Amino acid sequence: MAEGLLRHRLAVDSPTTVTSAGIGALMAHPADPIAVDLMFARGIDISAHRGHQLDRPTLLAHDLVLVMERAHLNWIASRLSRSARAGFSARPLARRR
Repeated sequence: MAEGLLRHRLAVDSPTTVTSAGIGALMAHPADPIAVDLMFARGIDISAHRGHQLDRPTLLAHDLVLVMERAHLNWIASRLSRSARAGFSARPLARRR
């Protein structure tokens, strides 16, 4: 859902690439039907979404990683050296509306 919302918020011609991955993802599984319906009601189609597991190569391939919970940030920190960390909680960003 977060990936769909962020993609929707960015301009169509934005050079930003948005992807999502989970720390307990069901690999290649579609989004939950309830999530698909909720997002569709907002005009956002996430029906093509498939689960991806977050791993070290994925983390290192991205410039910015947004997380939903402190536990996610801790999980990431445990897998990266201090110099490679660039993760932030999305919660403070959401409050800036």
